[in-house]
Amino acid sequence: MSGDQNSHINFCLGHQLLHTRHASMLLEVPPRLQLAVEGGYLEDGKSLSNWDVFSHIPGNIKNNETGDIADDNYHRFLEDAEIAHTLGVNAYRFSISWARILPRGRFGKVNRRGIEFYNKVIDSLLRRGKSQERKQGGSIGIIVSTNMYEPLRDVESDRQAVNRLLAFNGGWIFDPLVFGDYPPEMRRYHRSELPRFSAEETECLKGSIDYIGINHYSTSYAKDCIHSPCPSGGNHFVKGFAYTTGERDGVLIGEPTGFDRFYVVPRGMEKIVDYFSKRYKNIPIYVTENGYSSLPVPQPVPNFEHDFSRIEFHKGYLAALARAIRKGADVRGYFIWSLMDNFEWAEGYGTRFGLYRIDRGTMKRTPKLSAKWFQHFLSNRHIMIAGTEANATVM
Repeated sequence: MSGDQNSHINFCLGHQLLHTRHASMLLEVPPRLQLAVEGGYLEDGKSLSNWDVFSHIPGNIKNNETGDIADDNYHRFLEDAEIAHTLGVNAYRFSISWARILPRGRFGKVNRRGIEFYNKVIDSLLRRGKSQERKQGGSIGIIVSTNMYEPLRDVESDRQAVNRLLAFNGGWIFDPLVFGDYPPEMRRYHRSELPRFSAEETECLKGSIDYIGINHYSTSYAKDCIHSPCPSGGNHFVKGFAYTTGERDGVLIGEPTGFDRFYVVPRGMEKIVDYFSKRYKNIPIYVTENGYSSLPVPQPVPNFEHDFSRIEFHKGYLAALARAIRKGADVRGYFIWSLMDNFEWAEGYGTRFGLYRIDRGTMKRTPKLSAKWFQHFLSNRHIMIAGTEANATVM
């Protein structure tokens, strides 16, 4: 799961089309984010990133783990490109570390060894059939991580809390770049706090992106905190004056996962894509992250690769995404998080989203059952997704 992306650029290379009986959608290879998998800490001229510094402060990361080695992709990128290729996809999303390219920021020169490394990564992908977006012309988009929300109570104030949360999360970022101004839901409550754009700034911002990206994992309940009392923190002005929870009347909104506050709620995928599609006049959408973290299990674990829950998660979420497409959403891509277990930011290595297991001692990559399922899913073999037969066709 991606963390602070301030030091990363995301690249999308090509795409692959999934056909269902009623609609089509794009499938992408699981993404690779620099700190999560790359390693190569301070090698070949790389300097410290903010997360390098943060992760080396005792107590910040579970078990005081760091991303110094991560999945050692810096030395194993050829192997990892081949793994992605064997899955049957022709797209690969990855990120570039500014600390490797510009180790002294704007005060120093470009690190040629950093450029050479990423050139090798790109070349290895091209040799395996990954196509570059628009013949290297590229397209500009921005990504937001957001839950979907449902009203905790069947009252209008909680339905409005849902609207505020969506506007205060995704709308805060997307609205200025699509419409040229902050969301009206925010203007209503933050008249003086939000800056005003000049006419020239509005014109510059409006319509300045080609697509939006959504990192979506879960759905939560929302309770209004303007007209009714909430637990501490629920009335925070940055959070839309709403309290969120995964529980109602003692019942969880969905099956729990290995990541706190993430629940399995496939319908949320359909709802969040439908919401952004309608709000932004059917702008192209990429689901840039969606994945399942396995529940903690005692060690040693027999059959650790038999991750049936992850397979069911992706079946459910892909079926929900297909429903959104059938309703008219222009979905261009879907990325599973993640290709392999990796350094999950403050959670360290104990939280596992990967299709491949990483042996932390040897760095050996071992496919889980979900990797084999995904490969079969993409190889035009019939499978069942929530009762709907679907198959993937490489374009």
